[in-house]
Amino acid sequence: MNNRIMGLSRVDSPGAGIEFDRKSGYPYIMTNKQKLLAAMKKLPANASYEDAMEQLVFLSKIDEGIKDADAGRTISHAKLKQKMARWLK
Repeated sequence: MNNRIMGLSRVDSPGAGIEFDRKSGYPYIMTNKQKLLAAMKKLPANASYEDAMEQLVFLSKIDEGIKDADAGRTISHAKLKQKMARWLK
């Protein structure tokens, strides 16, 4: 399976799991395992298990949001503002 892709629209999205090949410079999509390992490497040496779990949940929620957006499960900005106004009363 070739993970290299061209013409990415979400290269800069946090949590998108897109890296660049060091030799060719081409972007590629990271596997879930690669994303997890990269997240763990970024944690400080004294990070707790809770810190690690928080980071993993965060990455999972980003991935879930991207999948929802790709499937068309989104709402408009105006609709979100209406919902937020009700929540913040």
